[in-house]
Amino acid sequence: MTIYRSKEEYAQRYAKAGMYVLPVANKHPIIKFADQPALTESQIHDIWEQHPNADIAVRTVDFFVVDIDKHQDNNGFKSLKEFNHNDYFADTLTQKTAHGGAQMFYMKPKG
Repeated sequence: MTIYRSKEEYAQRYAKAGMYVLPVANKHPIIKFADQPALTESQIHDIWEQHPNADIAVRTVDFFVVDIDKHQDNNGFKSLKEFNHNDYFADTLTQKTAHGGAQMFYMKPKG
């Protein structure tokens, strides 16, 4: 496993993997991104040189995310279980969220 030293290095890695990198501060985009192509390596470098502490978001161009929230009395995991359609949610790349929820990543079908 490679450990990167800067957020720019992570952003470059995501871009090389085909993701549309989006620099954010406090969950708000730093740049205009609607209807824009993916950032180039040079653009990523320039942005993180100006904003070295910018966080990284990725645009859901080729994938979508199922966001399962868990706040106080609302438990998305319980709702998902009660939905009773596990066949809709195949094993996939998943990350934990700050409040104990999860985000499940799926590729969009072609066409």
